[in-house]
Amino acid sequence: MEKKLKKFEEIINYKFNNIKLLKKALSHTSYVSKTGESNEVFEFLGDSIIGFYLAKELVKLFPDMREGDLSKLKAILSSRKYLFELSKQIKLGDFLYLGKGEKQDKGGEKVNITSSAFEALVAAIYLDGGIEAVDNFLKGFFEGIFTAFRGKKIKINDYKSEVQELFQKIWKRAPVYVVEEEIGPEHNKIFKVVMIGINNEILIRGQGKTKKEAEQAAAKSYLFSLFPEKNIVDFDDFFIEILD
Repeated sequence: MEKKLKKFEEIINYKFNNIKLLKKALSHTSYVSKTGESNEVFEFLGDSIIGFYLAKELVKLFPDMREGDLSKLKAILSSRKYLFELSKQIKLGDFLYLGKGEKQDKGGEKVNITSSAFEALVAAIYLDGGIEAVDNFLKGFFEGIFTAFRGKKIKINDYKSEVQELFQKIWKRAPVYVVEEEIGPEHNKIFKVVMIGINNEILIRGQGKTKKEAEQAAAKSYLFSLFPEKNIVDFDDFFIEILD
């Protein structure tokens, strides 16, 4: 156990004064269901710390951006999907303490479990080393995207809204999305949708784990087919367009 934690400390480039904080951050409820020493409370704290970090950095980066757009951008960068992608950089899923069932079910590869553990890890670093240690840790994950946006004008939107705006501008009507098929059991269903144009023609198809996700996928594919050269950073439902 100690060897596993030390190896992870090397990967994240942070040495804990209190190694028990790291152990707790990596412990899923399935592993410690009887003792209650899971990372759930750390997850709650870490979510707020990440939100604070992003808020202060985004205000410095975009001092003139509207509050609504700042909120959207913060929501994108602190979303479960994005934190899951960040967690892969440190192989976080490989170091989680999981119960037997979650191990067999590859819990370390699940978005919710691993993104929550990332939040818990941030909380553990804060409790161990304070806000400066957290800033140093998170900077390594977010500095690249901050650099990409620094000094540029950006537009934040979601694919479905962008396509709707385009349709309204040209045809004064919005496209229609229709569920074509539902596949799989109730707890793990896949939705397939079609986007219908103004002449009732099928424009494109998309799929996802929810109707909303499938509609966004269809809109995204349609937008990319029209404007393959768009200079954007893709975040699944949302995208950030760099204007200059």
